[in-house]
Amino acid sequence: MRILVLIDRPTPPSVQRDLAFIQQTMDSGRIQIEVCSLRGTSPLAQYALNARSRFDLAALMRLRRLVSYLEIELIHCLDLAALPVAAGAALVAELPLLVSVYKVEGRRKESWLPWTLFRWYWVAMRRIVTRILVPTEVTKRQLWLLTNFTRERIDIVYPPQEIPPDETYDRETYELPQGPLITVITPEEPDDGYDIIFEAVPRLTQRVPDVTFVFAGTHAILVEWQRKMTRTRPAAPIRWVVDPPSLVPYVSLSDVIVAHPHREGWIAALALAALCGKPAVAARIGGVIEIVDTTVTGLLVTPDDVRDLSLQCTRLLTQPEFAARLGRHAKARAVEMFSPEKRQDSLMTLYEATIYSTR
Repeated sequence: MRILVLIDRPTPPSVQRDLAFIQQTMDSGRIQIEVCSLRGTSPLAQYALNARSRFDLAALMRLRRLVSYLEIELIHCLDLAALPVAAGAALVAELPLLVSVYKVEGRRKESWLPWTLFRWYWVAMRRIVTRILVPTEVTKRQLWLLTNFTRERIDIVYPPQEIPPDETYDRETYELPQGPLITVITPEEPDDGYDIIFEAVPRLTQRVPDVTFVFAGTHAILVEWQRKMTRTRPAAPIRWVVDPPSLVPYVSLSDVIVAHPHREGWIAALALAALCGKPAVAARIGGVIEIVDTTVTGLLVTPDDVRDLSLQCTRLLTQPEFAARLGRHAKARAVEMFSPEKRQDSLMTLYEATIYSTR
């Protein structure tokens, strides 16, 4: 089976990671992968269409000839910018088309016109796209509501996470104190939802006086958080870990992990906590419930409820055996969900099933 993967240039990091995974893990004896870029050449691609826009008809015809020359059986569009050309080529060549969607942007905001056009764009694609691959259940639900694709045509393939090595870390090496330790993994962008943590710090300090907080993240985020902390002046020791090369040691040495409490579908921090065998406390929203099964792999709290957040963190800090059990269950489940082998098997199955069903 020969598959053509279509990307654009510049290529987003999420697309680069997916492309590298596909190229490195697919069984070349069963599936041959060819990569083509839409606009301009790319070191990631063997072929280039040199399109001038997303709707370049000349590029569409070049792609049609390339598909015929390489005897392609399936087109996988990794970049939505290349979808119009990919859809046209798939329609002309009568080939199945897979599309990877990492995030749904078409939401109704101030103006109804862009939202309506985006919706009808996907309604048109519904007749051409064979299957859609999404990273979370939240994305699947949003796409289903937006496009009316049947749920059977939207498949969840979780992004692979690097499994931390089984190493023993020492708190003294990382200048962390003994005693209860909570690590807060910050988002890559500012989020007002994190104000709930600032309000929960004094409450936690009252219940667990010797608790220490570790805030790990980028310099830009932590500077803003430090500024906010100076206003509240919490009576608890806080360690600021700026741009760490790896979060694994800090997560592994902590007793509790507090992950993103506000945004839906934020997987990375929760997956890292689970893979390190640590229980996470997160809000009961969206994609969070895909990873955190409350009282089994972690604890879920009511969004924006400071009292609930502080109580659940206290519960884990004061019941170490319960926290350890949650951590063990979380790790076992996360290794199965996010292992590269799991993703490889899922992609291979989707490729083969899509090709065979259209023959």
